[in-house]
Amino acid sequence: MISKKWRIFICIFVSGICIAMNQFKLIPINQELMASMSLSRTQAGMLTTAFSISEAVIILPAALVLCRLRERATTLLALAFALVGTVMGGFADHFALLIVSRIIEGAGVALIAVVLPTIPVRYFSDGEQGKPMGIQAGYISLAVLLIFNIAVPLKNLFHTIKSIWFFTGALYVILMLLVFFLVEDSGQQEDERPRYGAVAKNGIVWILAFCFLGIGFRDLSYTNWSADFFKEVYQLRDAASNLATSMSYAGLWLGSLLSGFLFDVGIKSEHLITVSGGCLIFLGIWCFTIPIGLIIPFMLVTGFVMGLGVSCVYMKASACSTSKSDAAFAVALANLFLYIGYFLAPTISGAVIDTWGWTADTYAVEVGSAIILCCGLLLIIMEQKRKNIN
Repeated sequence: MISKKWRIFICIFVSGICIAMNQFKLIPINQELMASMSLSRTQAGMLTTAFSISEAVIILPAALVLCRLRERATTLLALAFALVGTVMGGFADHFALLIVSRIIEGAGVALIAVVLPTIPVRYFSDGEQGKPMGIQAGYISLAVLLIFNIAVPLKNLFHTIKSIWFFTGALYVILMLLVFFLVEDSGQQEDERPRYGAVAKNGIVWILAFCFLGIGFRDLSYTNWSADFFKEVYQLRDAASNLATSMSYAGLWLGSLLSGFLFDVGIKSEHLITVSGGCLIFLGIWCFTIPIGLIIPFMLVTGFVMGLGVSCVYMKASACSTSKSDAAFAVALANLFLYIGYFLAPTISGAVIDTWGWTADTYAVEVGSAIILCCGLLLIIMEQKRKNIN
């Protein structure tokens, strides 16, 4: 029988996956959306950018919301934002209204992004946190994997791209009921506010934040457009292109899961981040020249390598905080920089592709990988200095 802590974790984890589907649901239908609303690739990128702006604005206050409302109410609030934005987007018939719906959806993702990474710390003991942390670190990956592989079948089944909005809306209603009846707040009441100044003075937190910026920028500089690239250059069909792109996120979740287990057995997170960044630089060379027969294994390996660093950021951010309130703010700050990466990548890479073509986007991809590598090296240097002092 599933224990209470795992039941709560699963409910919030599944909610996180479904809410995160909002962020990526436009990518599998980019071309159809651009055609139906007469959008340029830069405008299509702005839809993702607007979403990320909303996340960036909400993410830091979300830490305070979590401390005040606790886990259950904050998750319900995140689902409510996701539902309202989804319904509005489903009925949007022009670009401006769709932008507004993306902003509302982004608020829901920001809230769940603070709740979910803190669940292992709040409900599990110290020796048990690595596994749930590794599992939850891949919730975005699983969201992308799902939406990339159900978007086109839903569109074909109901003969409209808007079926994706109404499908996710139904999921949010069901999840709100499940969370309401099955989730209980953790037993530790938090009267204290996060110590914003203390967290902001922690150099490790800032390095982790920049690492997430690199991960977000590297991720969407490539995967935001890879499905379109596979369709245009390799002439793959919609479903095949989306499947190939989703393999990156399947690999990312597996990498996150493995790093959670490695963390529990004593492997240092800074070493995993450094390995991740170095391998991503190497793999990035072939982003737009990989032979067609190697697309799926290439995407799997690329995602797996990136995933090694993702859960390490969450674990390190929580571990270097002295209280659960501070940990929530440290996670929020790291996620803020992830969203800055998500905010910058689609617009910059979309403009690069429109101006210089597909292969020029390799430079944007490699910038993100280099940031990850540099952050990993800085963490190793700081850890070595700390040991020398002690």
